[in-house]
Amino acid sequence: MIFSEKLSIMVILDTSGSMGLAEKCLSNALLTRLLGDETSSHRFAKIYKILYHDRAEQSNGLDLFNWHANGGTRCSPAFVEALNVTQNLSPHEQSNLLIIHISDGDNERLDGPASLQLLLQLLHCCKHFAYIEMNTYHRKSSLTKTFADINNDRFSTHIIETTTQIDGCLQSIRRQVFKM
Repeated sequence: MIFSEKLSIMVILDTSGSMGLAEKCLSNALLTRLLGDETSSHRFAKIYKILYHDRAEQSNGLDLFNWHANGGTRCSPAFVEALNVTQNLSPHEQSNLLIIHISDGDNERLDGPASLQLLLQLLHCCKHFAYIEMNTYHRKSSLTKTFADINNDRFSTHIIETTTQIDGCLQSIRRQVFKM
């Protein structure tokens, strides 16, 4: 799915131990559909990748099946890393940045307020922020609860339970990104 050659993307990917095989398979299918084969097609001007569990780091790849993270899940370090990246972008680059956060929704309860505040800061540094939750358990997660009261046109939440929902999710994000 081509968004725009001028649009850059930042993928923030949960690599915590709670991301089970089903969540990894859904994430892999979504990323494959979104990014395609990066060596043969250039769907985005620039791709930034941030992986996190209880700490965050930028990455060159997204090898979903070789994650060896353990411990808790805190997304605030990933949002701090994302803010660091956006601070090095020009206002034009920020206005063409799509941030996609992929997670199973588990997050340490005490990290919720910090994550929310950092996400609200990120909304000022991007065109759109899409939170995509791989939720195979049909439950309301801690991140869904944390982000529930965000009322901003630059923010959207998407729940994916099966691979059949991926294209609809990406089409919805595309509509939200380009309505602005």
